[in-house]
Amino acid sequence: MSEKKQTPGRQEDEPVHFGDELPVLPIRNAVLFPGAVAPFDVGREKSVALVEDVDNLTSPVIAIFAQRDPSTDDPGKDDLHQVGCAARVLKALKHSSGNYSLILQGLTRIRLDEITQSGPYLKAKISRLEEGVASDDEARPSA
Repeated sequence: MSEKKQTPGRQEDEPVHFGDELPVLPIRNAVLFPGAVAPFDVGREKSVALVEDVDNLTSPVIAIFAQRDPSTDDPGKDDLHQVGCAARVLKALKHSSGNYSLILQGLTRIRLDEITQSGPYLKAKISRLEEGVASDDEARPSA
């Protein structure tokens, strides 16, 4: 493995500002929560393209949305859960296979409003969700 990117001069607790459009990384069988730091393996063509473009982003923040069906190879808006997490890319490690391992830090809950770009990787308009407010996409306790 070789180190691809580490954001120098940024502390994990330093506030990060981002707009209402972010690159989207669909993930299988996992969820990222605000405040959590977790590793993710990236291997799909569109996801690799996103990671390779992280250096060109104005801020190293991406949108993480879990897939409804992990067997879907090229997910679109309907294949993703509508509530996800904005995440700071702390580190990206490139494997000899061309795949990557990312270390991500969850920042805040977000809602997927619309897909604005499908190639070379997904981008979407997002809106921030207030903490503690349940959404239609989440399970609610029964009375």
